[in-house]
Amino acid sequence: SDDGSTQNLTVNVLRVHSQKYFDHQWLVDIVRNMTQNLLDKGYKYVLFAEIDEIVVPDPNKYPSGLIEYINRFRGKAARTYGFNIIHNPDKEAPIDLDRPILAQRSYWLHYPAYSKPLLTTTALHWIPGFHDCTETVLRDDNLKLFHISVMDRGLFLKRAEWKSKQNFKLEDVQRGWGTQHTLTGKQAIAAYGAELTTSEIPKMFRNPPIF
Repeated sequence: SDDGSTQNLTVNVLRVHSQKYFDHQWLVDIVRNMTQNLLDKGYKYVLFAEIDEIVVPDPNKYPSGLIEYINRFRGKAARTYGFNIIHNPDKEAPIDLDRPILAQRSYWLHYPAYSKPLLTTTALHWIPGFHDCTETVLRDDNLKLFHISVMDRGLFLKRAEWKSKQNFKLEDVQRGWGTQHTLTGKQAIAAYGAELTTSEIPKMFRNPPIF
């Protein structure tokens, strides 16, 4: 990233690099190996999320957030309950990135592909995209995944145009992996269900905004 968002972070950062813009199997291998490495070092749980995903437990049941959820978790792995945050341009202004997202967005769409198995005590055998794994992992409806890629129509279309021009791995495109990253305009919007019927994000996430 060159937008400053990865500078001066207050967390440990391990930089990795792929020759292609998006090599799906490479990323799966990197994440699985890192998960195993963290578990070998003594971590009990590993929670993985991609850059446009935010994992949030039900604030009514887990008022202290992820720390409380993980402290009370007794399973081997958990699948999130995935939603796209949808921008309604007729009712909502362009996003102001200096303000909390959920103070500006009121609509979401359940998207089964984003109900991902992400919290684990073992190195799961994920498929490309992390939408599933070979292990059986049940969904916990109390563990929400917010996918923020389409939270702003203008930003999304601008980024879609940029992504479509990147150096994709040919084998991935031929397999149909990440083909949404090659789309622009209305096709890109449709790939994320941004024109489908939405419902309101519950107020427990928006008042006050979780993020």
